[in-house]
Amino acid sequence: MERGPTFDDFRKRVLITEDLEGNPQEKMFAIRSKLIEELRQYPWFVGVAPFGSRIKGYAKPLVIVDGGYDSGSDSDFTVYYDLSKAGDERNDVFDRIREAKEKVSDVIPDSIIEIHSIDLDSPAEMVQDYLRVPRVLYETPIELSPLCILADGPLVNEYRHLLGAEISKLSPADRAKVIDNIVEEVAISEKERAEEIGARLGVSKEQIIDAVEEKRPMWRKWIVETLDVEE
Repeated sequence: MERGPTFDDFRKRVLITEDLEGNPQEKMFAIRSKLIEELRQYPWFVGVAPFGSRIKGYAKPLVIVDGGYDSGSDSDFTVYYDLSKAGDERNDVFDRIREAKEKVSDVIPDSIIEIHSIDLDSPAEMVQDYLRVPRVLYETPIELSPLCILADGPLVNEYRHLLGAEISKLSPADRAKVIDNIVEEVAISEKERAEEIGARLGVSKEQIIDAVEEKRPMWRKWIVETLDVEE
């Protein structure tokens, strides 16, 4: 790209994998690949998904000064796992994820990696949680939405299918409610940062909030198609 993403790009695109200076997010995808490489040996590992500014067009280029972090956006990832498949390693899952992060950080220097981890051991229970209480009320709101966007890994498609099948069992009204709450994860994460995002893209907080509302149908379509759910 000759320029970085604009506010118009932000309004019209679900995914924008260039930073504010127009640099492609090659390192982000390299980190995802290396995390998968490190974790795929474990039967409980489902997959890895990037989320946050680096897939939405408002990431600041990372600046490293004298080997230390100076400024810029970190790289956020969700690691999905299934604790029911961990067996005797149930108490070691988080250690294995932490070790993988450290190894990847060593292999891909000048990167700031943040890892969130989500247990998918009960797709049916997770869907019921989304039906009863919007996940956005929880301490960590980003849970299922990354699985629907740029997730990759040995069991990602299997768990997308399982989640989609559970959602499809619901009545049309309840199905819509669950999908709305997954969309709300994305919307609230951007609304909470609207002032910061606006400053980066050269527009007002209010314009970002309006753009987020405009994008809901796009996110909804992406989620419905990825999970193969009939509305």
